[in-house]
Amino acid sequence: MTLVLGIESTAHTFGVGIASEDGILVNINDTYTPPQGVGIHPRVAADHHVIVGPRLLSEALRRLGIGIRDIDAVAFSMGLD
Repeated sequence: MTLVLGIESTAHTFGVGIASEDGILVNINDTYTPPQGVGIHPRVAADHHVIVGPRLLSEALRRLGIGIRDIDAVAFSMGLD
């Protein structure tokens, strides 16, 4: 079975998914929510992603009972300015 790690890093959301030929096996994310009335500052959102990224990756791998070496390919999505 081929396993693909998908990473989303768009605007306010950082997400990790793992998929195979059978479909999406795990999909988790964490969304940065700025204080009320304040827009999303790119640097603050990036800091959020740096903090939650490793935790989400570890959690996705743990849920499937696999290690990073079991991943065959990586797909990445990011917002562009």
